[in-house]
Amino acid sequence: MINKNQSDIEFQEIIEATNNEVNQFSQFNTIEEAEHQSYLNFIKYVHQPYQESLNK
Repeated sequence: MINKNQSDIEFQEIIEATNNEVNQFSQFNTIEEAEHQSYLNFIKYVHQPYQESLNK
Protein backbone atom coordinates (compact mmCIF):
# COMPACT_ATOMS: atom_id res chain seq x y z
CA MET A 1 0.00 0.00 0.00
CA ILE A 2 1.28 3.43 -0.90
CA ASN A 3 1.92 5.77 1.99
CA LYS A 4 -0.52 8.66 1.62
CA ASN A 5 2.07 11.28 2.50
CA GLN A 6 4.52 9.83 -0.02
CA SER A 7 1.80 9.82 -2.65
CA ASP A 8 0.94 13.46 -1.89
CA ILE A 9 4.61 14.44 -2.13
CA GLU A 10 5.01 12.67 -5.47
CA PHE A 11 1.83 14.28 -6.79
CA GLN A 12 3.06 17.71 -5.69
CA GLU A 13 6.38 17.08 -7.48
CA ILE A 14 4.50 16.23 -10.67
CA ILE A 15 2.42 19.40 -10.35
CA GLU A 16 5.54 21.54 -9.86
CA ALA A 17 7.35 19.89 -12.75
CA THR A 18 4.31 20.35 -14.99
CA ASN A 19 4.04 24.01 -14.03
CA ASN A 20 7.71 24.51 -14.82
CA GLU A 21 7.24 22.90 -18.21
CA VAL A 22 4.12 24.95 -18.94
CA ASN A 23 6.06 28.13 -18.21
CA GLN A 24 8.56 27.11 -20.86
CA PHE A 25 5.95 26.81 -23.63
CA SER A 26 6.35 30.47 -24.52
CA GLN A 27 9.71 29.59 -26.05
CA PHE A 28 8.12 27.52 -28.82
CA ASN A 29 7.44 28.98 -32.24
CA THR A 30 4.84 26.48 -33.35
CA ILE A 31 2.10 24.32 -31.89
CA GLU A 32 3.95 21.27 -33.21
CA GLU A 33 7.06 22.09 -31.15
CA ALA A 34 4.93 22.55 -28.04
CA GLU A 35 3.04 19.31 -28.67
CA HIS A 36 6.29 17.40 -29.12
CA GLN A 37 7.64 18.76 -25.82
CA SER A 38 4.36 17.91 -24.13
CA TYR A 39 4.68 14.32 -25.35
CA LEU A 40 8.26 14.12 -24.07
CA ASN A 41 7.11 15.44 -20.71
CA PHE A 42 4.37 12.81 -20.55
CA ILE A 43 6.96 10.08 -21.10
CA LYS A 44 9.31 11.57 -18.51
CA TYR A 45 6.84 12.38 -15.73
CA VAL A 46 4.05 9.86 -16.20
CA HIS A 47 4.99 6.84 -18.31
CA GLN A 48 8.49 6.17 -16.98
CA PRO A 49 7.55 6.48 -13.27
CA TYR A 50 4.55 4.22 -13.92
CA GLN A 51 6.72 1.60 -15.60
CA GLU A 52 9.25 1.82 -12.76
CA SER A 53 6.48 1.35 -10.19
CA LEU A 54 5.40 -1.85 -11.96
CA ASN A 55 8.94 -3.22 -11.72
CA LYS A 56 9.14 -2.77 -7.93
